[in-house]
Amino acid sequence: MELYKKARYLKHSQCINGKRTKLYQLWLNMHQRTTNSKSPVFKHYGGRGISICSEWNDSQSFLRWALESGYKEGLEIDRINNDGNYEPSNCRWVTRQQNTLNKRKREDYGINYDHGSYYVQITRNNKIYRVKSTKDINEARRLRNELVNKLDNGTDI
Repeated sequence: MELYKKARYLKHSQCINGKRTKLYQLWLNMHQRTTNSKSPVFKHYGGRGISICSEWNDSQSFLRWALESGYKEGLEIDRINNDGNYEPSNCRWVTRQQNTLNKRKREDYGINYDHGSYYVQITRNNKIYRVKSTKDINEARRLRNELVNKLDNGTDI
């Protein structure tokens, strides 16, 4: 049985001392989150219609693209368009810090709940902007959107 496991890993040429490489594990994880409905994060990927291009169904093809496109240890794959698929024209290699900047905003982004009221708090350039509390979540969303628009347009607050 142990030989079978080793042979299976070596078949993909993604093994070092019997352990999967980080790049191969990344490829496996990408497939899990887009195709396995039992994956805890499937709803954020495959469940939203995000898929992997047919070219990358082969790990060797993905590995070739990764190395040619600048993959280095410590980098993560990032989809440029978060609603787009995993494909060469929509993916790049970035640091973890850069990757956290390219996320979908949750519906409740910037809205906090404390002692029966919602308040809006947005951080930009290490400065915290907070607006009044409200008991209505829809009013909090409106206030949040208003604040974000002002910040994005450079309007004084």
